Amino acid sequence: MTDTLNAFQEGIRNGAQIALSYALLGAFAVAIAHSGLPQSLAGAVIKRIDAGGAGIGAGGMIKYMLFAGLITMSCFSQNLIPIHIAFIPLLVPPLLLAFNRMHIDRRLIAFY
Repeated sequence: MTDTLNAFQEGIRNGAQIALSYALLGAFAVAIAHSGLPQSLAGAVIKRIDAGGAGIGAGGMIKYMLFAGLITMSCFSQNLIPIHIAFIPLLVPPLLLAFNRMHIDRRLIAFY
């Protein structure tokens, strides 16, 4: 009985540490979202789109750079920087206006 209770308490202790880590990660993501950094990134992309268009040339290059950036950030969010839970709600919603301006199907982004 003592071994069972000790194992149960150890499991709760480990679960609490993981829950606290995720809570702190969520707070960090909210702080980044409220800082305006993702919105300023989206604003910079939209300014470049409006300046160069979304066709061939500089505007088309913006589209591919955005894809490459999202793919790179998604790889880093899982392996290098531990913000994998907050990656999508942090970066993608501010970029939806840019996706609309470039006529990008959002399913293409979800595919990658």
